[in-house]
Order: sequence, then structure tokens, then C-alpha cells
Amino acid sequence: MRRILSVVLIGLALIPGFGCKDSPLKGSVRLVVASPDFPPLELVLNDEAVHRLDGPGASAYGRVDAKSFALAIREAGTTVPFYGLPVVVDRNADYTAFVAGDLAAPSVSWVKDDNEPAGGDLFKYRVYNGVKGDDKFDVYVIQRDDKFEDALPSVLGIPYANRTAYLTRDPNRLRIIATLAGDDTPLAEIEFDATEDLVRTFLLVEDSSGEIEILALRDSG
Repeated sequence: MRRILSVVLIGLALIPGFGCKDSPLKGSVRLVVASPDFPPLELVLNDEAVHRLDGPGASAYGRVDAKSFALAIREAGTTVPFYGLPVVVDRNADYTAFVAGDLAAPSVSWVKDDNEPAGGDLFKYRVYNGVKGDDKFDVYVIQRDDKFEDALPSVLGIPYANRTAYLTRDPNRLRIIATLAGDDTPLAEIEFDATEDLVRTFLLVEDSSGEIEILALRDSG
């Protein structure tokens, strides 16, 4: 029986040396690691290490020139990447490299983030499942005072290394709950103060002891 864990990751620091959001010839990139089974990882653009993460979570968005790059993901301190891809960074666009799995079987996706606030008094979010294996998960995003037993999942059966599109809901003090698909036993739960100017990715990860966690990654706001 997996016990419920509650983890929230917010308030990420910016990397020194990168420009501000309104630089007209810049875009932004970040690294998200969704597994504890990796050693420290680096995101590399044109042979320059831009981000490093030592475990599950997200770097801040770092500003880079808007142009073509050779993207690579590698173990920190090494020179040989385990993943590479030619990418284009557009002006004033934000990108995330999601990395799940492990060194033997990594899963990497490069995503252009539609992370502007939704407006209209709506909170905007998406879900990424980084839990290795065949299990799929339902995710509930409900008001704090709502009864879980009466709620319907916002995300149905999300498989490993997949993400949803951005979704919206009324902002408030929310509960984010993950269960196995079709099951009503909570495996992980967090509470989150959602407002209309925030955008978040809720990241499902498995810690080193096999427990499910939910990390709230700061996409905007």
C-alpha cells in the first residue's frame, strides 16, 4: 500500500547571466527531470551547459538567443550526451525539456510551452506523468472543501512519459489528488493556492522508496 505524500515545488531561482523576459531577441528554456533514477543531469545547447538538476524537479527558465541549437541531455560532468536533437528557439517563447526514465531507457520530450495565463478568472495547469511502468493515473483538481468521494477526475488515465494539454478551472485553494486509473484510493495529494495569474505543471514522480509525489512546477506567475 502506497502512503500519501504531499510535496510542492515553487519559487525557483533564475540562473545568473540570462536576460529578462522582455528581451526581444531571446527565448527561454528549462529542464524538468521526472525521475529519481538519474544522476545529476545537464541541459546543453551548442556544447554549453545551460541548466543542471541533481534530482526530480525543474530549473528556472533561462533566457537564450532566439535561433537554432543542438540540444543535448547528458550526465553532469561528462561530455557524451545520451540524447540529442536539433531545435529552434523562437523569440519570446518558452520551452521545456522533460526527461523521464533512467540512463538505460530515457524518455525525453522537447515542448513549446503555451504558458501565458488563461485570463477570465481561470487558473491554468497541465499534468505530466513521470512514474515509470505501465500504470496509468487519474488526477483530480478540486476545491479544498469538495468531497473527494463525489468528485470526478480532471485527467483520466495519463500514461508514463505523457502530458496533458493545458487545462483550466476556477481558482481557489485547490486539492490535487492522484490515483491509479479507475481506482479511488489516493496515492498522492497536495493543496495549492491557485489564482488566475498562475500557470503550473503538476508533475507525478516516484521517489527512491517507491512512493508517489506531486510536484507543482512554476510555469508562469
